Amino acid sequence: MKDNFRNQILNSLKSQDKRAQLWFLFILISLLIIWWQATSWYRAQLLTEQQNQVRDEVSLHGYSLSAAINRRFALLRGLNAFVLTEYNQDNFGELFFTYASHIYANTSGVLNIAIAPKGLIEFVYPIEGNESLIGYDLLNSLQAELKQDIQLAIESEQIILGFPLDYAQGGWGLAARQAIYLENDGFWGLIIVVIDIPTLLNDAGLESG
Repeated sequence: MKDNFRNQILNSLKSQDKRAQLWFLFILISLLIIWWQATSWYRAQLLTEQQNQVRDEVSLHGYSLSAAINRRFALLRGLNAFVLTEYNQDNFGELFFTYASHIYANTSGVLNIAIAPKGLIEFVYPIEGNESLIGYDLLNSLQAELKQDIQLAIESEQIILGFPLDYAQGGWGLAARQAIYLENDGFWGLIIVVIDIPTLLNDAGLESG
């Protein structure tokens, strides 16, 4: 009888031990699930924060770059107004050099400024380093990309950007070109401002290297 009672107690203890093991296993699995969910949520939060940060940085740099480009566009608009005001002056060349020298001295990253009556570059500033540009016929350029940009500038009467593969000496440049039309005489010529791209990127807060 004592043996039966002892066996019952032992069986009861074994049963409780199994139950405790099952509870421990259940709690362990539950904790693992909670840990996995928490880790997944945390990773998702980090990813979202990183995505938001990258998006904000891209938006900021995009805005800065757009602003830097627009400031250079203003140079071309000013040059347009200058030509329309002074084109028929006998001392137009002297007036251009005075005007262009002011732009060049007060704007970082300007490689050259040029005016091409009837598409033929006649005036350029600075002259040093750009002598080969004088007399260059933009309308009959042998470079297909340049010729396409010039045609687009003439047809659209808008500012057209293109890489100046033909005449940006010693630098990685971006050319902004615009056609000038006189009220009664139609197409007069082209104006060009070539900007140093590394300087443009630096002004926008971007590394050019």
